Amino acid sequence: MLTLTIMRHGKAEPHHRADFERELAPKGVLRSRLVAEMLAEAGVTWDCAVTSPAPRASQTADTALDVMTSGLLPSYDRDIYDHADPTTLMSVVRRHAGGARQVVVFGHNPGMSWLAQWLCPDFVDQLATSSAVVLDLEGADWVDVSPGSATLRLVCRHQDHPGAHLEDKP
Repeated sequence: MLTLTIMRHGKAEPHHRADFERELAPKGVLRSRLVAEMLAEAGVTWDCAVTSPAPRASQTADTALDVMTSGLLPSYDRDIYDHADPTTLMSVVRRHAGGARQVVVFGHNPGMSWLAQWLCPDFVDQLATSSAVVLDLEGADWVDVSPGSATLRLVCRHQDHPGAHLEDKP
């Protein structure tokens, strides 16, 4: 079985610079950490990580990978930023996965939500910032993955973390 975790970047700073250059806001860092803690607590692991090179996505990846303490370094793929269609995003996963069985992709909406919906008919939501969906996929290889072939295992939202109330503290 293959596992794909799809995580939308954390809350970004306001639009004071070009969209691609926007970084995570402090809340984005905290919320991404909370979601990564939930994923780790649920036993989710990764042997491949790929992220959009946009700072808000790559910072989300760095935060999540730090929490997961895997030592895993992400690959960067501009197609995650430039293209929202699920077929292109699935091609990105295939291009970077190699022999990996548990992949995480960090990126942007609408693409991250569309990818999850394309793969899993049971996932009908939109991924909010700093949220993740974990999908189980039947198949021996990523080339076997097709639309509708995933089973929804887990959805993690920062507000569901027991420590989420702490973000409002000074």
